[in-house]
Amino acid sequence: MDVKLSGSKSKAGERAVKWTLGIVLACALVAPGVFWTPYLRILSTILFAGLALIAGRALMAGLLTFKRSPVPAAKPDNVEWPTVSVLVVAYNEAAVLPRTMASMLNIDYPHDKIEFVYVYEKRSTDGTGALVRSFAEGDRRFVPVERDSPRGGKAAATNYGLDHCTGEFLMSLDADHSVEPHIVKRAVQHLLADPKVGCVKGRAMGMNAKESFLANLTKVERDAIEKGDIYVRQVMNGFTFFGGGQAIFRRSVFESVGRFDEEILVEDIDFSVKLHAAGWKILVDPEIRTHEENPARLKDWWAQRKRWGRGWMQVASRYMPQLASMPNISLFQRADLAFTLLYVLMPVLFVAGFPLKLVGLLGYDTRTYIPWDGVEAVGWTLFGVTPFIGWLCMWMQDRRDGVKHAWREFPAFLFLQSYLVFQTLVFWDAFLEEHILQKPSVYVKTTKTGGELPATIAPRPDGLAEAVVVAE
Repeated sequence: MDVKLSGSKSKAGERAVKWTLGIVLACALVAPGVFWTPYLRILSTILFAGLALIAGRALMAGLLTFKRSPVPAAKPDNVEWPTVSVLVVAYNEAAVLPRTMASMLNIDYPHDKIEFVYVYEKRSTDGTGALVRSFAEGDRRFVPVERDSPRGGKAAATNYGLDHCTGEFLMSLDADHSVEPHIVKRAVQHLLADPKVGCVKGRAMGMNAKESFLANLTKVERDAIEKGDIYVRQVMNGFTFFGGGQAIFRRSVFESVGRFDEEILVEDIDFSVKLHAAGWKILVDPEIRTHEENPARLKDWWAQRKRWGRGWMQVASRYMPQLASMPNISLFQRADLAFTLLYVLMPVLFVAGFPLKLVGLLGYDTRTYIPWDGVEAVGWTLFGVTPFIGWLCMWMQDRRDGVKHAWREFPAFLFLQSYLVFQTLVFWDAFLEEHILQKPSVYVKTTKTGGELPATIAPRPDGLAEAVVVAE
């Protein structure tokens, strides 16, 4: 798999051809209705039912996530803390490493039981290797590992790093994540308490909301999804999964299911399915918080979300046919996984709503087949307000739990619905490249600028960091 930066230029001619094809396909999807009107009503009914299902689940999730995070059992006094390897892969990450590596120094874990393995790409051009080596000179827990390979992608670099990790448990972190001091102990306690838990996933929170309006809006979205979608799966005992940004594993899971797939664009989701299929649990605890940098520029955001969209579609193509033959996954979890994998296609269907609306303005009947008066109006209203309700539920939960949000997020959340509608175009772009044009997979690395220290990690006079809570 190749890798490129999100700021890399693509050819204007190729983009024009792709989007022309996309418009033609979207129009072709509704074209039969010109000759057979019931087709338009069937299409409208399917679209409405899909959106109602998504909105209903989101509203339910907003309420269910008021349930507090699972509290791990305390480590028995006669059990020593196990060794932990924190694995970070870095390619052109000089902008973020001073912040994120400094936060590692404050992790509350026995010094002789933890190591920080940094796999940096030799082809980095911004001094990433020099930064990693400089930290290693000052603290023997930092283990610099240079990787010189033409094979790109995070999965390939992570697999390479696994051979250099010595810990009984392995925490994988993206290079832009700053950590809170308690997270390793809390995650390890979960793993010690239940031998069936193979992975613990925490909550990644945005931290660079000041950088741009898009960064602020993306933070609002991600904070809500991490709590209202990913955590609610834990509450419902549904299909839980971990994002590649942060998770901690038992080393034995790699012995039972293998390593990360280097050919898929979301190796974390693919690995999550494999863990469940092998009988392991993935536990989600939003009290295990790290702070990530969200894209601040539209082209970076688009490239990142398109990679996610194509990756989810690859996972859907791989595992939808296998759902019936996964005996280690409960029926409800399989249903939840099926919903999750089909969900990625809903934005593609939603794109059909644009030409469908135009056809309706031309006088064609695009009503649904819902027989009850007023249901459509209520349904569309609920769909419109669901993102706001979900975010407010998350905000109230975080306020109860002492997690702060800046007031600048409130104006941004008013644009959530428009943002999500716009995001359907990204998934349409991903669908065209993955299933229509069948373009080769390219891991697009999101460009990072460095951001600011999160509210729970304030700078020290020596330029490192200390764990304190500060008001924004």
